[in-house]
Amino acid sequence: MRQSATFRIDNASYIHLKNLKIDGAQNGVLIVGQQAHHNQVEKCDIVNGQRRVLIAKGAHDNLITRNNLHMVLLSRYRPMAWYDAWRLDHTRVGEENYPYIVAQHYYEAYKHEIGVDTSAPQDDTGVFLLAAGGNNDISHNEIHDTLAGVFGDAIGDVRIHDNYFHHISGTSVGRGHGQENDNGYVYGNNFINVHIALRYNPNSEQEARENLWFYDNLVYNPLGLGVGIYPTMENDYDTSQTRLFFYHNTIVGVGNDDLDRISENNEIVFVNNLYYRSRLSFWASPFAHIDYNWFGTLNRIDQVETRFGKNNIEADGSIPFTPGAFDDDRAPFVVNADSSARGAGLDLSEPFTIDGVNYEALPGVPSGYSHDMGIISR
Repeated sequence: MRQSATFRIDNASYIHLKNLKIDGAQNGVLIVGQQAHHNQVEKCDIVNGQRRVLIAKGAHDNLITRNNLHMVLLSRYRPMAWYDAWRLDHTRVGEENYPYIVAQHYYEAYKHEIGVDTSAPQDDTGVFLLAAGGNNDISHNEIHDTLAGVFGDAIGDVRIHDNYFHHISGTSVGRGHGQENDNGYVYGNNFINVHIALRYNPNSEQEARENLWFYDNLVYNPLGLGVGIYPTMENDYDTSQTRLFFYHNTIVGVGNDDLDRISENNEIVFVNNLYYRSRLSFWASPFAHIDYNWFGTLNRIDQVETRFGKNNIEADGSIPFTPGAFDDDRAPFVVNADSSARGAGLDLSEPFTIDGVNYEALPGVPSGYSHDMGIISR
C-alpha cells in the first residue's frame, strides 16, 4: 500500500506499541499484510491526520485497545449529532442552529472534500479496516471528535466492543461489504452524542455472506438528534445471504432510526431492544422480525408487510430508568424494577423461535439471564 505512517508494521508480528503520542500522520499506525498478526497498539494518544489506525491487506489477530483516538479542531464547536436539528425547540435548548450547522459541515467537508465518502480509506477515521484478515479486536478505546469511529470494507471477522464513542459527525461503527462467511461482533459500546451509532452499508455488486451481531450497546443523544441504527441494504446489491441481529440494545434520544432502506430478501432479527425518547421508522419491505422490543415512543410506518410482532410493548409516556440516569453521559441506564421492560424479553441464550422461524442461541447472552429488554451488562 502506498500509504505513509508514523509506525508501519508491514508483514511483521508480535510488535507492541504502548504509551505513544502520535500527531498529524496520514496513518498513525499502519498494520498491513497477511503476516502482520498478533500486534498490539495500547494506551496511545493518536490525534489528527486521516486515520489513527489502518489495518489492511489480510492483517489479522491484532489488538487495538485502551487508546485515545481523536481530532483536535480549531473551533469551539465540536462534531456531534446533527441529523433532525431543525426539530429542536431552540427556546428550550437556549441556542441557535449554528452549532449543528457546523457539525454538519464537518461531516460534509470530510466526506466530500477531503475524503471520497464515509466508506473510503481517505476519510478521517479512528480505526479503518480495509480487506483485513480475521480476529482483529478493537476494544476499550475512546474515539471522539472525528468523522468516523471504526469503519471498513471487507474487514474480515472482527470484534468491536467496550469502546466509548462520542462527538462523531459521521458513523461511529460502520461496516461495508463483507467477504464470504465473515462474522462481526459489535457489543458493549457506549455511543454518546453521535450522528450515526451503528451502520451496515454494503457497496458492492458481489454477493455478501455475513453474520453480524449488534448487542448490548447504549446509544444516548441528549437532544434527540442523530440515528442509532441504520442498515442500508438496497436491492442493487445481493445481501440475501447476510444476516443481521440487533438485540439487547438501549437507544435513548435519537432523532430517527431508519430501518427503511432494506431490500426484499434480507434477514434481520430485531429483538429485546429498548427505545426511549426516540423514533423508529421502517417501511417498504417485509424484512425479518421485529418483536419483543420496548418502545417509549414509536413512529411506525408500515407500508408493506413489515413484521411488527405482537410481543412488542408500546409504552408512550413511561419512564423506564431509575432517577439520575441522565445525569452522566456514561450512566448505566438501569431499568426500573417495576418497568414493563423487565422480564418481557425473549430468552436468546438458548435456541428460540420468533415469527415461526427457528434460530440458534445468540452470542453474548448469559444463561439464566432474566431477559429484560435493553442492555445486559450495565
